[in-house]
Amino acid sequence: MPFRTTAARFGAIIALTLPMAAWAGQPPTGAAAKADADAMRLVTGKTLTPSGGQTNVGSFPTHLVLSPDGKYALVTTAGSRERLTVLRVGDGMTVSRIDFDALSKVLKGKKQALYFGLVCGNPVAGQTPVYAARGGEGLVSVLSLSEAGILTDTLQTVSISNGMTGDAPFVAGLALSADGRVLYAADNSVDPQDGVRGSLRIVDLVGGTPATQVSLPGYPYAVAAFTAGTAGIGKVYVTSEQRGVVSVIDVAGQTRDIATGAQPIALLLDKKQERLFVANAGSDTISVIDTKTDRVRQTILVRPDNARGLAGATPTSFALSPDESRLYVTVADMNAVAVVDLPAGQLAGYVPVGWYPTGVVVSPDGKRLLVANAKGVAARNPNAKPVSGVGDPARYIENIIEGTVTTLDVPGLPDLKRATARVLANNSGWTAAQPFVNPGIKHVFYIIKENRTYDQVLGDLPEGNGDPSLVLFGRDVTPNLHALAERFVLLDNFYCCAEVSGDGWNWSTGGMASEFTARNVPHNYG
Repeated sequence: MPFRTTAARFGAIIALTLPMAAWAGQPPTGAAAKADADAMRLVTGKTLTPSGGQTNVGSFPTHLVLSPDGKYALVTTAGSRERLTVLRVGDGMTVSRIDFDALSKVLKGKKQALYFGLVCGNPVAGQTPVYAARGGEGLVSVLSLSEAGILTDTLQTVSISNGMTGDAPFVAGLALSADGRVLYAADNSVDPQDGVRGSLRIVDLVGGTPATQVSLPGYPYAVAAFTAGTAGIGKVYVTSEQRGVVSVIDVAGQTRDIATGAQPIALLLDKKQERLFVANAGSDTISVIDTKTDRVRQTILVRPDNARGLAGATPTSFALSPDESRLYVTVADMNAVAVVDLPAGQLAGYVPVGWYPTGVVVSPDGKRLLVANAKGVAARNPNAKPVSGVGDPARYIENIIEGTVTTLDVPGLPDLKRATARVLANNSGWTAAQPFVNPGIKHVFYIIKENRTYDQVLGDLPEGNGDPSLVLFGRDVTPNLHALAERFVLLDNFYCCAEVSGDGWNWSTGGMASEFTARNVPHNYG
């Protein structure tokens, strides 16, 4: 069965069942139902009805942070168009941007990388240092943000290498000490000697000596460092995607692991640094750790109750309201932001945003959310035919997906109820859930034909909804595939949920792609 990647027609053979929780209200009706007419259908079988305004920021944004003064939001991307963009928190408009693709041509003739890690230092004389992870290069770029929001590349880099021959770290999450003199960087890889250990790299930004390192469980990713008070200064937390733990590193370099959930990928300390929030992407939960005891105090589910038809919600990031009564959580595989009522310790509802949200920040006054959407707000068609006289070449899927940042007002409770119903409807599949009655099927043979669209192989079958002009490997080349389609079933409107092979095999065999796959495939292709 060929993957169909032509997005001009839609169909499905599987409907997701997503029962509404008691607090969700009813599906949109009347004026609220108008969103149905403007909804964007995705090849995943879901619907997009993004809220707020959108600003394009490049390919697959992975991290969104506030500047120290709260006036700007900085976003880094990790796909084909790698950019660092500064947005005004007040309206989401672009203030400045650094295009790492163009910079690569000027500096080396070699493309530079951007990845997840992004952190702002302490302002000095009107300039805020900004550190951006460069992934497999093992480097951290040093930039400067002015009070007017102008981002400048200092062309300086920090190496997280330990100076030993063969050391090739992959830098991800970053954090700074309270005084800004020490940089903590996660080496999101595994030790080549044993294949199961990663490390935290500790860099003296003033001394300039090679990084020291602390051995950790495999694939460390997010980092949070104590900066408040004195008792915890020097204590650092790091997630392990491989082991499902958060490692605690104390001032003496000793470590202990806190079990949280599958694939923890984001960390957030509250203002007093008494609670550490952990996003467990593979468990659809948020763990709340008491930093005095370093024990999990609470686990909060961010997927709907009884949503058995939902493959995953995938929490990827979060932000606290100024009064710390609400936790806003991006749930990537629901294309939404989950709102958690912290005093009650439970999910309050959802807000629809863009496709696969990966980052969120809250304005200092608590009135506005900015949300990074890794795949933007529109399905893209990579197979559009060139138009005669127009010099628009065929488009490759990983190059045309445009990430955005959504800017929207924080909803009040009445609006949240309607927004929640909208999100649940968006995730409920193409049709109302119907009980499955087996017509007598005893065996299913699942045949996958990779890297070809339906039209390229079976577009010549008159029974199907195909385009014969796109056929490359017709009946004379693929007689067995044609025979199978004619004798059994022709899935002419079955769509590939993935962009390329790397995530396609995950979708084909697992029903979804993990967050690790979702971000690393566009990064590797880019």
